[in-house]
Amino acid sequence: MGKHDQRGAALIVSMVLLVVALLLGLSSFQTSRMEESMAGNHRAAANALMAAEYGASGMWSDISGTYSGEADFEDSMSMAGWAEVSGSDASYYTVSCCNKVGLNYVVEISGGVFSGSPSDGGVLISERILQILARRDGMGFGRLSPFNSASEFEDFGGVRSQAEYEGEEATEEYDGTPAISASSREDAFDIVRDILKLGEDAQEQTGHGKYTFVPSDPNDPDGDGIFYAAPTVNSDGVYTGDYSSCNSGPNRLCNYKGGISTQPAEAILGYSGDAFHVFMQTLFSDAYSSNGTGSLQSGVSDVTIVSNGSHFDESGSYQPVREWVCDEVDESDCSYVYPERDPFSSGQGGFSGEGFLVIDGDVVFNGDPGFKGIIIVLGDYEISGGGGSDFEGAIVAAPYSCEETPPSGVPPCRFDPVRVDISGGGGNDYRHSLSALDSAWEALVDASPAAAEAWFQGNNPSGNWAVIASSWVEKVNNN
Repeated sequence: MGKHDQRGAALIVSMVLLVVALLLGLSSFQTSRMEESMAGNHRAAANALMAAEYGASGMWSDISGTYSGEADFEDSMSMAGWAEVSGSDASYYTVSCCNKVGLNYVVEISGGVFSGSPSDGGVLISERILQILARRDGMGFGRLSPFNSASEFEDFGGVRSQAEYEGEEATEEYDGTPAISASSREDAFDIVRDILKLGEDAQEQTGHGKYTFVPSDPNDPDGDGIFYAAPTVNSDGVYTGDYSSCNSGPNRLCNYKGGISTQPAEAILGYSGDAFHVFMQTLFSDAYSSNGTGSLQSGVSDVTIVSNGSHFDESGSYQPVREWVCDEVDESDCSYVYPERDPFSSGQGGFSGEGFLVIDGDVVFNGDPGFKGIIIVLGDYEISGGGGSDFEGAIVAAPYSCEETPPSGVPPCRFDPVRVDISGGGGNDYRHSLSALDSAWEALVDASPAAAEAWFQGNNPSGNWAVIASSWVEKVNNN
């Protein structure tokens, strides 16, 4: 090949190299522009999220008060404003309310970044949305003790073994939950007297060596309050929650962590038999037809109602009616009598389950029920024999009955005296468990939202309530 031919080849190679370099330059330029665009989008998205967080934080701070109803709450949730987020673009947030999910409210906070003011036709660059699930404070069963009685005791037989009843410990934000909640100071002291074997004639003593009474109101020492094991109350009369020096050998009250309260920590529908009847009637109407078993069987879940069906009137409405019985000699001497029925029994072996269980009558468990959730017993409660498993949640003993035409001044429905015997069960414990109680509440809401609403309204007679954030998440758009 000649010299001139070689020069022509060099030109071609040079041009190819120039084209390759140009392509590499263009590719690098496009990559840089893409990375710059991605960085801008990331910054816009981050600023949008910060705007939403800014709006959510300010909104939640503003609504921390109390409300007199849904309309009052929803009015407080309509707001919008500029978010103080650094950057050249404008950041804005809006708050919208309120969709309901079950008995809770879903609040949405939208954070946006605009190129210019939204009011001047600015273009939305990026948007992020937060969702807050707002729950009315006190909604659910979380304040119930491991054992609760809405009725006065006809008879009480306490734990005879080393079993423990553990309430929820107090915190700076929460007063705690007693181990057992009675319906009166007299009944609470009956429990203390039985636990400590003080004798039926024993009276309350100030400064007793094994128990100390701490009143709810320091100015009313004869009012409601809680009986604690003496070593857990300091010299100032304040419950410490410290059981390290509390020996359950000589003082069985040490096994009741949280004490014995003179009234339920949860009001159990304002102690009103009428309100409780509305709750039960609604629950039976919504859940009994599909979930009632008619017998007490192990392995129950969700919402289960055990009933023999004897308390339904001709319309199918649940009506636990008393019998009006008069003395054969003095016909003016009359009283209500709750009809006697055979108790439901767990039979042989342990009883297990979870969720929300209602027993329409007396019950005898063969050993402590290994249950997680809430059990409402519309009759007497008895543990027969030892064994069983630990219980997590809350037992509510609440026998009640109604009279269609009660005497003047007597409410149509009221709680009846209850017999409680928990002397069996061996060394198994009853523990407060917020997770188990929350699961039971969710099961109730799914089965009967109206009954759950009746529970909340009955336990909140003032009609005023506050809200708490039960979840705070970013909404993911799948479109």
